[in-house]
Amino acid sequence: MQHKPKSPSYIKHSLVKASRKAFQRNHFFIFLTNIFGADVAKELADLYLIGTSKYWPGATVFWQVDCENRVRTGKVMLYDLQTGKRVKEPCSRIHWAHCLVNDPHFRLSQCLFGEHLLREYPGKPVVIVESEKSALIASAYYHEYVWLASGGISQLNMEKCLSLKGRNITLIPDADAFLAWQEKARILEKDLEQRVKVSRALEDIATETERGEGWDIADFLLKKKLKGLLNI
Repeated sequence: MQHKPKSPSYIKHSLVKASRKAFQRNHFFIFLTNIFGADVAKELADLYLIGTSKYWPGATVFWQVDCENRVRTGKVMLYDLQTGKRVKEPCSRIHWAHCLVNDPHFRLSQCLFGEHLLREYPGKPVVIVESEKSALIASAYYHEYVWLASGGISQLNMEKCLSLKGRNITLIPDADAFLAWQEKARILEKDLEQRVKVSRALEDIATETERGEGWDIADFLLKKKLKGLLNI
């Protein structure tokens, strides 16, 4: 007798709401404010439901909320206040909200960061990037797309992309990941039974140094090296 897989667990919306304050000490929010101004930073924070965590002073929570408005988890990360880069020394500052809810039976099933926007913008084409930071920053420049994030080069998979069936999908890999995401696109095309494009926007302009450093779309946008319309 086959057993059905257990349903995933979800985090209470009250925890998301409780985190959506104290932005004056949120390093990533302050960085966004310095780049775009307070109004745009607030719009981005509201759009993507980012929160503030006490786990590290100044940390940000990137909540994963699916298209049914269910909170899957939240990635807790610490950014440098000045550079906007992730703090990696003396160790990488990444933790997870589902590990902090004190539920030993929590069943994790992640979704794409920003997935909740699919229902809000049903007609917009979808662009997937690697990092949550990239999705937020790119959305400030290109409003005509729904920007989602996989959460890493290896984190783009069919389970996360089921909600995208029937949507216009483009992947924008970091400058060092074009070939890897081309292969990801082929797998997704087979499973979704539709075309999944891979943009050469970064691949065509990246120098060897930028490719070696794994620049993402946020790096190119903030350094003013990506101008005009994207090749999507």
